[in-house]
Order: sequence, then C-alpha cells, then structure tokens
Amino acid sequence: MYAENMAQIWSKPYDIDRAYFWELQDSVAQDVAKILDTKLTFSEQLITSKRPDNNEAYEYYMQGEYMKKKYVYATENVDDFYNSEQMYKEAIKLDTNYTLAYVGLSDLYQNYICYPNSEEKSAYNLQIDKYIEIAFQLDPNIAELNTLRGIRLLNKGDIDGAFDLIKRAVEVDPKCVSANVALFEFFRFDLKYINKAIELDPLDPTLYVRRAEYYYMNGQFEKVDHEFQKAFNITPGHSYALLLRLYYLIAIEEYDEIRRIYTNKMNLYANFSDFVKKVLYAVNGDNKKALENITDLDWYQQVYIYSILGMDEEIINVLNKVPIENYPYYRYLKSNPMLDNIRTDTRFQNIMAQSKEINEKNIKKYGD
Repeated sequence: MYAENMAQIWSKPYDIDRAYFWELQDSVAQDVAKILDTKLTFSEQLITSKRPDNNEAYEYYMQGEYMKKKYVYATENVDDFYNSEQMYKEAIKLDTNYTLAYVGLSDLYQNYICYPNSEEKSAYNLQIDKYIEIAFQLDPNIAELNTLRGIRLLNKGDIDGAFDLIKRAVEVDPKCVSANVALFEFFRFDLKYINKAIELDPLDPTLYVRRAEYYYMNGQFEKVDHEFQKAFNITPGHSYALLLRLYYLIAIEEYDEIRRIYTNKMNLYANFSDFVKKVLYAVNGDNKKALENITDLDWYQQVYIYSILGMDEEIINVLNKVPIENYPYYRYLKSNPMLDNIRTDTRFQNIMAQSKEINEKNIKKYGD
C-alpha cells in the first residue's frame, strides 16, 4: 500500500499453517522482492536460511534483535540491553547451533562496551570473543560476523587483520551495512561507503550522524545540521546524534543551544553530561570547575575544554600522549577547528607531519 493515501498496490492470499511460518516468511519475502524488482541481500537470506531447529528459538532471536536496535538506536536504556541479552540467550538455549543468535549477542555486547558509563567492560570483552569464536566455528561466511571480528582486532591494534576481515565481509555480502560503515569509519573515510550504507538501511539514525561527521571534518558546516535533523526525525533525542552534534555546536561556539539542550536534560551519556558541564563552566569563565578532574575525560574532550580556555600548552601536552599510529588521528588533527589556535606552533606541526606520514602509508595500503 502507498503510505500517503493507503491505496493498495499488491496483495496475495497464502494458505500456510502458522506452524510452518518459515515457508510463509520465505514466500512473502520472495514475492515482494519480485514485485519491487529487487533481490534479498545475503544477510536477509541468512535470516531465512540459517534457521534454528524450532520456531521458538527464532522468535527469541527476533525479539533480541528488536530490543538491541531499540537500545542502540533509541533509548540507551540498560533495561533494553538486558532484555535483548536475555532473548538471545533464550534462543541459544533452545538451539546451541544458532549462529545468528551468537552474532547478535556479540554485537549487543560490543555496542554496550562503547558506552562511556557501561560497567564490567573486561567481562563483556571476554564474552564477545567467546561468542564470536563459537559463531565462527559454526559458519565463517556471515558478513556481519567478519565485520565484528575485524572491529575486535582493530580495538586490539591489529589493523592488517581487521582490514582483511572487513574486506572479506564486503566480498561475502557487498550489501552488508556494518562492513560499509567500518570501511568508512576506520579505513577510507570515503562518502560513498556511508551513502551506500544509508541506501541499504535508511532507518538507521546513526548513519546520518556519521555522514554529518564527514561533512564536519571536511569543513562543510552548512550540511551538518541537516544530517543531524534526519537522525532526530527517525529517533527524537537520539543520544549518539545528540553527542556528536554537541561537539559540532562547541566547535562553532553555539553555547546558547548547548545550554538549552543541557537544561532540558535530554538523553545524554553519563560522563558526556559531565563534559557538557565543564564546557559551560569554561564558557562562563569558571576555570576552576572546568578543570576539576579534567583528566577523567577522554583526551579529545580535554582538548575541547583547553581550547575554550585558551590553554594551548595543555592542548599540546594532551596531543603528545595520543598514540600517533591511531589511524583516524590525522583526520582529527587536520580538520578540527578547536585546534586552530595552535596550528602555527612547531610542536603541533611536528605531530601533524608524523600523523600525515602514517595516514598516507595507510591510504596506500588500505585504499581502493
């Protein structure tokens, strides 16, 4: 049906018992694909082909997927995290060979440990590696699994291994959203990858945030807020969009808007809220409160505070402690307006030169 006027486009009766809803799901999916003149992606086919031994396990898996997306895309509510975790575990309990349930659970944990206020990260890291290995033994040809393994290696400093796995993920399934995002975020920062991801999954608000980041890092400020608005249209108050937009607002000195957001107590990460407080203290000239326990913040958050306060020496000291081999580091140094005050400093220029050299080597190695 057309969404605008509810006019019927296509219909077809199906005479299949609910107990055999696998066949019903396949039939509907394939018929709709024919009508739309498209093909199911490899990942979509996996959901129908790599089935558990019983319907109940599949239902638990799908509930886990739903709750995970709710947790990651919308609420960041720990209850949604635990509900998703429980659904995946129930699916595995019913079918210990259900590969996608292991992949889903690993991905849930990987998302969880990325949140600054998440607890027991070391324990979850062990669980991620455990479930990834089980899934890989069951079926090594799942694109999302290879992407996840690649990101895990990247976090451990194995850039070559990570690239090989993510590249394999794209070869297995060129329509794998997570693989295209990983290529964009960690290796190539080419807009075509994030555009492709958005084409494949236009309802994922985080993809528009990443495109906003691209425009921001390339100085195309006039396009940034439009992308953030797209994310908010999908999920109002989306935390990841809110977080990245706040960095952008700080960079363009829109402090009144930051005050408005903070006053309204929108859904912020716990330690990011502390960062915003320090930003406002710095803007208002309360240096003591702005600098209190500043080393508890991430290094790039410290740079923002020091930049607002005009403390160039402290910025240089922070940058000197960041591992120069950090692959996306050069993008940050090259484009972030918060560093404009120190660009003529020879020490900063030396950091830039080293980072640029590494960046150029990586482009040759990992580029198209």
